[in-house]
Amino acid sequence: MGGLGSIIWIVGFFIMMRYGWWWPGILVLIGITTILGSMWKDAPPLPPPPTIGNPPAPASPQAPTPVAPPAPIPLRPAPTNSSEHRVDLLPATCARCGAPMRAHEVKWTGPKAASCPYCGSTLNMAGDQRKQTPPPTWNF
Repeated sequence: MGGLGSIIWIVGFFIMMRYGWWWPGILVLIGITTILGSMWKDAPPLPPPPTIGNPPAPASPQAPTPVAPPAPIPLRPAPTNSSEHRVDLLPATCARCGAPMRAHEVKWTGPKAASCPYCGSTLNMAGDQRKQTPPPTWNF
C-alpha cells in the first residue's frame, strides 16, 4: 500500500488546501488510509490454526522439591558485647519530632546514648526514664 497510500495523502492534501476543509478533512483522510491499508496489507498471511488432536504427553512427573520456611529476621539485633551500640534500646520514633529512628541514621553519643538525626534531641532509650524536652510550639 506504500505507493497507493502516498497518492491518497497527496490528493487528500490538495483537496483540503483547495477547499479549506482542514479539520474534518484530516480525519477523513486518516480514516480512508487506515481502511484501505487494512484491506491491502503487505503482511504475510497468518499461519493456520493448530489442529485439535491428542495433546502432547506431559513431561515425566517430578516430585515437588520441599521448600524450607525462611529463617525469621530479627527486628533489632542484640549486641554481642558492651562496646557496641545498644540498638535494641533505640525507640521506634523520636519523642520530640516524631521522626522514625533507624540505627544507621542516629548519631550515637555512647553505647546506650544517641541523638535524633533530624532535631538533634537526646533519645530516650528503653528503660531510660529521663525527661525529654517537649517539642517547640509555634505561635503565629
